Amino acid sequence: MIRGLVGAERTEPLPRRDLLIFDGTCGFCTRSVMLLDRPLGIRVASIPAQWLTDAEIALLGTTRAACAEAVVFVDAAGGVSSGADALNALFRGHPLLGAPVALAMRLPPLLRFERAGYRWVARHRVAISRLLGTRRYALIGATDSAS
Repeated sequence: MIRGLVGAERTEPLPRRDLLIFDGTCGFCTRSVMLLDRPLGIRVASIPAQWLTDAEIALLGTTRAACAEAVVFVDAAGGVSSGADALNALFRGHPLLGAPVALAMRLPPLLRFERAGYRWVARHRVAISRLLGTRRYALIGATDSAS
């Protein structure tokens, strides 16, 4: 299971900071979020975009289209980032990953490569899920949605 997963049927208010929004229909995406806590040791609240209403997404400072295109991270200061930049923001404080992430963020060619790589993975996430056998990790079926 995913530590810090915010449920679809939540009774408490939605966390507005340090929140990772991901595609719950994507097994690769869901499995990747599962790996954040173990073995990487990154604890963050996370929720599939499909479990958020349009009003909640707007309150978090993003759009449904942005959430459909890439992972979105809302940090402790309320900053919103997506794609490779969201992962960089999430990993920045990690003891092992923080230094390479900080370096990538300071070197424009490396950052451009990272962003291009993320876009490629995002566009091919369904095929990657199939290839890696991670489709079973998807939290939401193709017919489920919250909005």
